[in-house]
Amino acid sequence: MSPEHAHTILVLGGIKSGKSEFAEALTGTAAVRYVATAALFDGDKPDPDWAARIEAHRRRRPPHWRTEDIGAAPERLPLLIKEAGSTETLLIDDLGGWFTALLGPAGHGDPDARDGGELPTVTAITTDLVAAIESAAARVIVVSPEVGLALVPTTPAGRWFADAVGAANRSIAAAVDAVALVVAGRSMWLPANDPARSGDGAAAVTAATLDAPAGAAARVAAGPAADETATAPDVAELVTPVGRPIQRSPADQSVPVFAPSTEIDDTDTADTAIATDEDNDIRIGMTIPWADTTAAGAAEQRSQRLPVAGAGMGGLTPLVKFVAGVRGEDRPQPFQSVRVIAITGTHSGAIGAGGAIPGWAHPDTADASALARLAGTATNVTIELLDTGIADPIETGDVLTDAGVLAAMRRGWRRAHVAADRGRCLDAGAAGGPGIEAAASAVVAAITRAEVPALLPRVFGPDGTIDDEAWMERCVAIRDAVTKAQARVHDGPTALAAFGGATIATATGVLLGAAKRRTPVIIDGPVGAAAALVARDYAVQVRLWCLLTDIAGDPTVRFAADRLGFEPVVSIGLGLGEGANALALLPLFQTALTAAGLADDPLTDTADGSDVADDTPDDVPDDDAGDVPDGAAGETASNSGEDATTR
Repeated sequence: MSPEHAHTILVLGGIKSGKSEFAEALTGTAAVRYVATAALFDGDKPDPDWAARIEAHRRRRPPHWRTEDIGAAPERLPLLIKEAGSTETLLIDDLGGWFTALLGPAGHGDPDARDGGELPTVTAITTDLVAAIESAAARVIVVSPEVGLALVPTTPAGRWFADAVGAANRSIAAAVDAVALVVAGRSMWLPANDPARSGDGAAAVTAATLDAPAGAAARVAAGPAADETATAPDVAELVTPVGRPIQRSPADQSVPVFAPSTEIDDTDTADTAIATDEDNDIRIGMTIPWADTTAAGAAEQRSQRLPVAGAGMGGLTPLVKFVAGVRGEDRPQPFQSVRVIAITGTHSGAIGAGGAIPGWAHPDTADASALARLAGTATNVTIELLDTGIADPIETGDVLTDAGVLAAMRRGWRRAHVAADRGRCLDAGAAGGPGIEAAASAVVAAITRAEVPALLPRVFGPDGTIDDEAWMERCVAIRDAVTKAQARVHDGPTALAAFGGATIATATGVLLGAAKRRTPVIIDGPVGAAAALVARDYAVQVRLWCLLTDIAGDPTVRFAADRLGFEPVVSIGLGLGEGANALALLPLFQTALTAAGLADDPLTDTADGSDVADDTPDDVPDDDAGDVPDGAAGETASNSGEDATTR
């Protein structure tokens, strides 16, 4: 999994660096128990500034979070971690406050406290805490100050604090799955400590740095045994390629809808080559097959003459027509298998404000997500999880290099081809993560020159409340970035590099690859809509292989659909999340395709496939009713078969 999805995380940073906000964003939509470590001294020496800092933290927490103050009893922390259940997420903020509370009055600046007295033993305290984190059933995110960049304190208590926090940070960093450093509001994931260089045999975490074009797979790797020669890891092992599957633990498979990681790894490694001939190269003006308009028109006519008492397919006729066109059959059948390619990622900076990791992207909540549950109720639906990592902020320039865009598109292209090779007859896109929807809005705004406020959807918090402040932050960031880049961003490829990043580039590759293999793709959210708009610049006919299920009230989807000429199959305003909307409507679509097959009734079909009414009187023998010479009938059947073959 990428580091932001890791089970245990240490977040380091200085004062006012943004470390707490970064840690809060890592919690996603899970039920969070916020462990407040700071001690409150309301006695003889009130501290208004300290109280204001604590109050600012309280206001930032969502109302559904549960807060547990341990400042008055800091020794409870290790036991609290051990006792937390597997469904909980503990956010401990922070270790500086915890060590300060352990110091007592000396930790709050009392110069007489601990003067010449005995200070707490650091080793025992840290050992218990690290052991609790290592054995935690709950997900644990620990925030801690980075004290190594400051001057050596001049007081005994100050030196004890710096030494204690520094030693604890090193021990915890060796025990957790991922470590992040936050400086001036900018975050990066730290690489693993190399046991070969440090001589430390403790477990080390392997994580990619932020500047890698993709996310990192955070994994715990045991240090070498005493009799083994330690070797430095290959750099390639530290970097996860774009689109790497999110790993799920073997015990986390209660809903059998997620594609095994081994299935994805076996066919999608970083070394896998893709064809680069003219027919398969991803380029503007590339060759994409056209849908069969003849079959689509015939299916539309047949759907209007079903042997039913009512008006037939009604508003679902465009669905039948679409499926007939992409399959080249005027009698389309229900989809036999569906592959949901779910792509997650993170956009750092202001456009990620108020964002959260989708439930399906985290191993602790994936099975309970709407996406997984809806997939579990359908037949032959498989979810493939891909993680595109962290994109650079749009405030500082392009979020991805041109080479990174092409690599991400090729990854999506390859995933679509693998799905086709496995016999999947329908692809569906799902996407989510902090800033992903906002990035889609930025791409659409850049390509169409639309006003940013008109495209940005509302921002909803984990509890469903509307976050207007986060919406304004996103809006200002996108407006300023689009304005600055207006002279050089003029089409899909340049918009992907400037704003879209690896997530939308991967989705674009999926659309192009699926269309190349004549596989239809369901679109039901802003990432899919933005990807379709970008893909149009590579091959205009790719739009013929995309089915828009429902606009769902999303302004980005509505605007992109208007530019692409898409009409939604239904208009009921579903808001279950990109991908989940399509799965909720899938049973209806399957039923509609089954109903369209009612025209196969032999009593209403002639040899040439047209529907006629049998007006022959009952007293006329069947042999005399509209005789057709054998030769003519044979010729008609032969021609019909030839057409079906050449379509």
